[in-house]
Amino acid sequence: MTTITTCDESADACRALVFRVDEARRNADDGPMSRRELARLAGMTPTELGHLESRNDLPPALDELLRLALVLGVHVEDLIAPELVADRSVEIESRRGDRTAPDDPNRPLWA
Repeated sequence: MTTITTCDESADACRALVFRVDEARRNADDGPMSRRELARLAGMTPTELGHLESRNDLPPALDELLRLALVLGVHVEDLIAPELVADRSVEIESRRGDRTAPDDPNRPLWA
């Protein structure tokens, strides 16, 4: 059975588990983005985003996807249907005020 180290046991393990959302939004390609703006574009509340940014563990569903990806030797995003990625991309672009879909709906979101 696999043991997961908690933040109480190791500060390094805690840093390894924490989502990197806060760091990513501060270093976004288009410049720093506020928590409020990121939450709006993602279709969530700033409070929900704050909870995600401050987590020190993975939500169970994401942990399960991560485990599957590791066993299969693929990236987590490879386990998500491209149609779902495309749908979410269109939703986000519409919130930005750009009603056009991404050029390639199968491209990774970070490309």
